[in-house]
Amino acid sequence: MEELIIIEYDKEFIPVYRTEQGTEVVRGRELHKGLNVKQDFSDWIKKQLKNIEAIDNKDYYTFSLYYIHLLNLF
Repeated sequence: MEELIIIEYDKEFIPVYRTEQGTEVVRGRELHKGLNVKQDFSDWIKKQLKNIEAIDNKDYYTFSLYYIHLLNLF
């Protein structure tokens, strides 16, 4: 997994990161929390990705919780 560099951060907003390729991204869970969504994250993100017809491993990437905890991403 490539390293994400935080480029914008304000406690009132959702952090924005830049990938090694220069793409600006946000983390789904941080977006969910920042938007104060009441729906379960798993259900919410599936619905959002379906609504925009996002393609896995092209428009977004998923990681197992084990991998996320192993890398201390959250």
